[in-house]
Amino acid sequence: MTGAVARKYVTAIVVPARRDGAVRALLLAAIEPRVWLDVFAKYPLGPGATITVLDQDGIITARTLNPEPSLGKRPSAALARHATAATEGTFRNPGGLEGQTFYSAFARARVAGWTVATGVPAAVVEREVRASVITMAAGAGVMALLAVGLALTFGRRIAGPVIALASSVRRFGAGEPAAPIVKPGVDEVREVARAFEDTAAELGAREAALRESREQAEAASRSKDEFLAVLSHEPRTPINAVYGWARMLREGTLPPATQRRALEVIERNAASQVRLIEDLLDISRIVSGKMRLEVRPVEVSKTIEGALDAVRHSAEVKEIQLDTAIDASTGPVMGDPDRLQQVVWNLLSNAIKFTPQGGRVSVRLARVDAGVEIVVTDTGAGIEGALVPHIFERFRQGDSTSTRAHGGLGLGLALVKHIVELHGGTVRAESAGEGRGATFTVSLPPG
Repeated sequence: MTGAVARKYVTAIVVPARRDGAVRALLLAAIEPRVWLDVFAKYPLGPGATITVLDQDGIITARTLNPEPSLGKRPSAALARHATAATEGTFRNPGGLEGQTFYSAFARARVAGWTVATGVPAAVVEREVRASVITMAAGAGVMALLAVGLALTFGRRIAGPVIALASSVRRFGAGEPAAPIVKPGVDEVREVARAFEDTAAELGAREAALRESREQAEAASRSKDEFLAVLSHEPRTPINAVYGWARMLREGTLPPATQRRALEVIERNAASQVRLIEDLLDISRIVSGKMRLEVRPVEVSKTIEGALDAVRHSAEVKEIQLDTAIDASTGPVMGDPDRLQQVVWNLLSNAIKFTPQGGRVSVRLARVDAGVEIVVTDTGAGIEGALVPHIFERFRQGDSTSTRAHGGLGLGLALVKHIVELHGGTVRAESAGEGRGATFTVSLPPG
């Protein structure tokens, strides 16, 4: 392809980079005629001889004889006719552009479509062999062979890098790794190769990032759908219990001992329903950025004791042992006491929920560096390795179906992370794997 930019002819190499059937990028290199002339100067043909390069449209892009006037023009009629009819050959050209007669040879690159032609003045050949027809024929044959050899050499030299580029682009477009490109001898073509390799790497990185983003978006969408399914089911459990026992109490058929149990069940399930609603409201505040803290000095040891009192009954029902190691001398931190108790309560409730009958849950408070550290450890179900990095994300659970063994909306750990971070702290989860328990560590800055 040849174009004139500011009345200056250049050879433009355009390589489309396709992916999934669509053009993702165009690689372009503009090569000035002087580049070809510098290459041709290494292969002198003798006085009056010429080397001509035609683009795929048959336009002259470089010529050693009268180079400037020839650019952008059509070659001689004989060269145009022969170059169109075959990919390579030799012929006697009685009508060159300067009106001379040449012995010519040409070769066309199949992929790029370029043609390289050489021409040796007939007068030069015939002067050397004028004394003998046989000698003349032999001399013409030698010159023709030389011309063909040079034409093929130049054709391969120019078209070879483009063929390699085209092959690599096809591999890349088919979803295969781009093949390494042997360094071509022409600087501008080398730039095209380098540009393609850089573009292939960049497109590959972008597509990998797009795939990752799409997978994350799909995972988030699935998690939200699963959460909505849980939300449609989970609140019914405490409501059904409250409704059933309340109806039996209204009928007045329950003995006194059972009435006390009914009231306990109603109270416990009402409290569970309140916690579900509070979690939803807190998540709404987080999403809208409206969660606020009432900050003041807080004795973390007292906050932990309050959370332990709230979960002690649940632990006793499952015969779970509660171990404590609380350093009362850790001193205060600046924070919201209710929100910090909510953090510890969520971690303890979660640990008790996922710890089987007769298991153990421990909580430890200690000063670490200038801050304090709360560690909750259980001997429960553990966390699958792939889930650990996502355990604090909203709507993410190990099992989010409505038939899972453990109740709850799966919002507790997301609330823990957000509240801790609002206090300027961090929280992390660790687990040796499924069935091997879990440890949650909350680090809070000093007061």
